[in-house]
Amino acid sequence: MGVQVNLISVLVPVFNNEKTIRRCIESILNQTYGDWELLLFLDGSQDNSVEIARSYGGDRIKVIESRENVGIAAARNSMLELATGEFIAFLDADDYMLPDRLKVQSNYLLSHKEIDICGSAALLRNYLIKERTYFKNHDLIQAFQFFKCGVLFPTVMTRNFYTDNTFLFDESFGSRASDFEWLYRVGMSKTICNLPMALTSYYVSTMAEIEVKKRIHAYDDKAISLLESKCNGLLDKEVDIAVLSKMHAFLLSNDPLELDDANSIAILLMDLLKANNLRGKHDKRSFEAIILLQILRLKRNSDIKGYGYSRLFRIFGVSCFVIIARLSGLYR
Repeated sequence: MGVQVNLISVLVPVFNNEKTIRRCIESILNQTYGDWELLLFLDGSQDNSVEIARSYGGDRIKVIESRENVGIAAARNSMLELATGEFIAFLDADDYMLPDRLKVQSNYLLSHKEIDICGSAALLRNYLIKERTYFKNHDLIQAFQFFKCGVLFPTVMTRNFYTDNTFLFDESFGSRASDFEWLYRVGMSKTICNLPMALTSYYVSTMAEIEVKKRIHAYDDKAISLLESKCNGLLDKEVDIAVLSKMHAFLLSNDPLELDDANSIAILLMDLLKANNLRGKHDKRSFEAIILLQILRLKRNSDIKGYGYSRLFRIFGVSCFVIIARLSGLYR
C-alpha cells in the first residue's frame, strides 16, 4: 500500500512584510512534506512585499490581492473560501516554518482522528525566552482560553471544516483579538491539542510595536468585551466592567496590584469557579486548575489576604496543585 498523501493549504496574510515575506515563503518551499498549496493574501500592502509575493506566484502558490487593508480575520476568511486542502496550516508573514512542520502535524492529524486543531511549541525570536511550550490537553487549553489564548496561532493546523460558516473568523474582533475569539469559540465544539516540539519560528513584537497594534485595532476594548461575554454567560449575570478591565490588565501583566483590585479579581475568579462547578461548561478539574493558577498569580503580585495555602488546599485539593506544578513555566 502506498503512502497516503493529503493536500495541505497554507494560508499567509501579508501586510507590509517586505523584510520577512521571502523567508516565510522559502520556509514552505523547503518543507519535507511536498503536497501543499500556498495562498498569499496581499492585504493592501504599500511596500515591496507585493512584488516579492507576486514573484513566487504559480500553480502551487496563489496570490490574492486586496487594494484595501481588510484585516487579518477577513484575509483568512477569503483564503479559507479558496483553500482546497484536507488540512489548513496557518502562518503569519513575519514568521516561518521549521522544515518538518507540515509533515509532523499532518501525520499527527492522520493518526489522531479525534483531534481537529493542532498547535505546537515555538521558537521565539526577539524575546528573552527562546522556546515556549503550551498545554497539550484540550480540557486544559480550553479552560485556560477562558482567560488568555492557549495556542500560538501561527503554529496551528486544522482539518478543513470551513464549509460550515460558523467556523470562520469573526471580523469584528480585529487583528489580535480575532485569534483569541476564534480559538475559544471553535474549541467549544472542536478538539484542540498542542504538540511539545517547536515547529514554527515566531516573531515576538516589541512593546512599542504591541502598543501600536493594540491602539490601531482597539485590542484592549475587544478583549475586555470578549471576557465580559464569557463571564456574563457563565455567571448568568452582568459583571462590573471596571472589574473586568482590572482582570484584563492583570492577565496581561505581572505588575504589582493594588489590594482592592486584587480582592475584586479574586472574588470574580471564585464566582467563576462556583458557576462552572454548577453548570459544567468546562471540564471541572481543568477549570479549577486554571483558576488556582490565577489565584497563585494574584498572591505573587499583591498582598491579598484570605487565600493562604491551607485554605487553597481545602478548596482545590492536592490534585490541582500537582497539575500546576507539572505546568510550571507555562503561561507565566
